[in-house]
Amino acid sequence: MNKKTIYKILTIFSILIIIICTSNIVNATSLTSNINPNTTATSHFEKPISIILGITQVIAIGVGAIMIIALGIKYMSSATSDKAEVKKHAVVYLVGACIAFGATGLIQIFKGLVVEMLQ
Repeated sequence: MNKKTIYKILTIFSILIIIICTSNIVNATSLTSNINPNTTATSHFEKPISIILGITQVIAIGVGAIMIIALGIKYMSSATSDKAEVKKHAVVYLVGACIAFGATGLIQIFKGLVVEMLQ
């Protein structure tokens, strides 16, 4: 196999791994959504915060998946001289996507801790 075929296979596998990981993040965040605080102070804020957090997670995961697919297609269809430029963008994107996915997970953990402390 030549290098181009290997790169295509690796790109497809990395896209599949990212999709699997992001779907696991969505499934893991639904585990803590059954928090039922008894105090009236937190009952007014629980539902709007959950909605905002869910929308943010869906948008981040959707944009992330679309961007990695677009970068993979751009990489496969670009000329040899342009592939280095696409790789630079891909590294920056992957760091940003990891930060975005990590931030939504940390917010979910923080939300759970705050609701638990206010009970």
